[in-house]
Amino acid sequence: MSLQGTANNANVLQLHRQLEQAVTKMLIVLGKHSPEVIGFSIPSFEKREEDEQPEQIQVQPVADFSFTHTAFSQWLAPVGANTRLVKRYPGVVILSSGEQQIIPLISEINRLKDEFAKAVRLGFKNRQSAHENLHKIIPGILLQQATRKIHHLVQTVSSVNFYWAHRPMVKEITKEQALADIDRALESKRYDLTLLNKTEIEQRTQHEKSLISRIPADARIIERRIARVQPCYDIWIKTSGSKIATKLGSKNASLPVIIFGKVGRCNGLSDYYRPVEKKLGPQESIIESELLPRKSWFVTMQPKKKSGVLLGHK
Repeated sequence: MSLQGTANNANVLQLHRQLEQAVTKMLIVLGKHSPEVIGFSIPSFEKREEDEQPEQIQVQPVADFSFTHTAFSQWLAPVGANTRLVKRYPGVVILSSGEQQIIPLISEINRLKDEFAKAVRLGFKNRQSAHENLHKIIPGILLQQATRKIHHLVQTVSSVNFYWAHRPMVKEITKEQALADIDRALESKRYDLTLLNKTEIEQRTQHEKSLISRIPADARIIERRIARVQPCYDIWIKTSGSKIATKLGSKNASLPVIIFGKVGRCNGLSDYYRPVEKKLGPQESIIESELLPRKSWFVTMQPKKKSGVLLGHK
């Protein structure tokens, strides 16, 4: 490793220690103000599983401060545990005092989270390489959990409503990006390659690159995954003199939201049951063909007057 890489790793470790210390300090101050905790414990999911729709998710209500402590400070997996786990902590922490002490601590934590995330990526061409290096210097770290921002609100709230929502995952990919992504599979320890040996990986890579190179110039590559289900919350307030509540905002409920003020009502998170999917008919104005099922890649293009064949791979 170069001197620059060694220096940056030292900076990553230092920022991580500072982040741990800042979170510990905030939790100590938070606990002294006897907050009301309304939390909802849900299972952990592997990163890959989170992109799939579970049949059911059970929710366990919790009202202990230990839930808050774990939510804000736990981002190291036990030795030997899967570091691709995604854990969310929907909930609300309500305080009647302490905003002047706690808000500056939250701001400092969020600043350190930003600096830590930037330092982890510094000097690496892709996210996978950055993550592999990070796990060498901080084994077991769950980066997504470590860098989640803490949100707070100083406001009298009419209600906080928790619910399950589906987050669509659709993005367009250029041919250059697709080819680069395929090439990285030869260099990285990707979880979707564990059942293949080196020769099989090389053969698949060449086949997939050949498919991509044959895509018509006027076609688009679209990555479309099953909608991800995750807990979210809405916050509603009543303005002075108004009898009708208005929605202040919505966020995903990855961490508890800290509210300095009164909360009129909290509509908790209930168990999730997968809804019956409605099958949509094909769009007449778009021709779509499956390209690489393992990547959830499709090729789309406008229909032409003359009939033609759209390349795909199943």
